[in-house]
Amino acid sequence: MIIIDKQTRGRHGNKVFHFNTLMQLSNILNQECSTDHWDGYEFFEKTCKLNSEVHGNEIPPKDLIYNTETELIDKYSTGDWKLNTYSLCGPFFRITKKDPREFLKLKEKVQLNHNNQVAVGIHIRGGDNRDCNRVNCREIHPPEYYINAIDFVLNEYNNDVAFYLCTDDPDPTYPSYQYTLNHLLSKNVTLYHDTSNHYIKDFSILTECDVLISGPSTFV
Repeated sequence: MIIIDKQTRGRHGNKVFHFNTLMQLSNILNQECSTDHWDGYEFFEKTCKLNSEVHGNEIPPKDLIYNTETELIDKYSTGDWKLNTYSLCGPFFRITKKDPREFLKLKEKVQLNHNNQVAVGIHIRGGDNRDCNRVNCREIHPPEYYINAIDFVLNEYNNDVAFYLCTDDPDPTYPSYQYTLNHLLSKNVTLYHDTSNHYIKDFSILTECDVLISGPSTFV
């Protein structure tokens, strides 16, 4: 058995990555799995049972990053094991063998209404990371990044584009948000943007887009 006995810190994106690690390892190791309830799991179909009374040793995160698939199977295909809370996006490309949509199934999927235009999702991170002193601005992109990306996409698809702007921080004093919004409006593009959206609705919108313009956030 392989389990998540405690949800990871951080917000929605981290928790989705953590759950993906559990389900991918379950597939690789041919082990049953169970999970602690994590914030947001109620919006998804239950593809993994909630925790049974299982206790095991912890799989070190570095093993998932550096060990081969054969080494993981040799070490962890028998016995009871639990995931470290930091087993998130680091091993994603190495251990992801199944399409995450097979087990990350939203109960309510948003139907995009873009009339066969290319759907371009834009995610602007703010909120918990707008204080540049916290991470030296590494997790916040300036407005020029989004503006240049918008222009590139418009040129790439001959302006046949519908934009879906999603953010956790629609603050008119936040340049990355307001300048990007102003640029979209100045281009007279097809734009869908609702600041009242619940974060799960924004998440669902972004999963249905053809192209993503994203900041450095696990959410997107």
